[in-house]
Amino acid sequence: MNEIVFKTKRGKVISAFFAGDDNYPKASLSYSLEDIAGEVFLDETGKSSSLEVKIPCEVIENSSNFGLVPKSFSAIEEHWQLNFNLYEMDAKLNSWRITWPEQTGNKEYRISLVDANDVNTGTEPEDPTEIKDPDPDDFRDNDNDTDDDSVTRDREEILPPPPPPPPSSPSTYYIAIGAVASCIVAALLWFNYDRLSSKNLMCSSAEQLAQAIKTEEGKTNFQTQCQQELLNLSTDNFSILMNKASENSPDFAVEVCDFYNPYLEDSFLKRLQSPGNADSITAAGCYHEQEKLGVITAGNKLDDLCREIKLSALNAEGSEDKEIKIADEFLTKDYCQ
Repeated sequence: MNEIVFKTKRGKVISAFFAGDDNYPKASLSYSLEDIAGEVFLDETGKSSSLEVKIPCEVIENSSNFGLVPKSFSAIEEHWQLNFNLYEMDAKLNSWRITWPEQTGNKEYRISLVDANDVNTGTEPEDPTEIKDPDPDDFRDNDNDTDDDSVTRDREEILPPPPPPPPSSPSTYYIAIGAVASCIVAALLWFNYDRLSSKNLMCSSAEQLAQAIKTEEGKTNFQTQCQQELLNLSTDNFSILMNKASENSPDFAVEVCDFYNPYLEDSFLKRLQSPGNADSITAAGCYHEQEKLGVITAGNKLDDLCREIKLSALNAEGSEDKEIKIADEFLTKDYCQ
């Protein structure tokens, strides 16, 4: 099955690659993204263009996959339908139809590609709102009455009423629906978070959580009092708590990076809740951001993570596992330079 695989961080696409069944040539590959509803193309930065823009693909060594530019997907809204066109030089290899998913948080998504030929009929359907001019002979009565007023009255009776105005574009509709849904989800999350606060002030306090990591005694006390409550907390509410604690504490931000690090078996936050969406790309990007802010420990942990990623790719067993590890190595190369 041909797929586009991409990962997000806080709803933003941070990596993307094409996983195909066929052995496509690696050299001179490019792709284009066509927004069907808007009848425009997207360039490598996600901006709209009336002309088709071919975006170069990136080679992933020792893999049948090839990389795509994450920013080219940045402007796409949920439920948009697009044509994903693949080229070798100027020759089109294939064209697929994709439907963009609803993306939130830090997750991996796999979009199945449907051959565009299977969803297109190849002919333009007749416009149901188009009114053809009738033959004047159709309005003559049996007595060959050619009176203009009579013909006019007959035409007014026969012609259907004018068509209703066209509905608003799908993209506008989905944007409105998405905005309402986002507000509802956000309100529910904060509502549940407030309910948690009313149960145990210490366990729901971002300040207390950030303070706890400063000493081993603080970690032990917080874990003893809050572990069971935080284990039962929803993933979204736990993310809210972590993000609030990270806002003014670089040290705690590194703890959050540890939480997403799949090669780190134990960390303070992993004792409080299981990291169901831990992956090396999210962790590497997290360490990289903190390193740019001058946090030395983040840079050291990034170096350790990059070594683990490289060793994992070298020692992977089985073709599927090896492809995943090689893809991880490729997608974190900018952080691991």
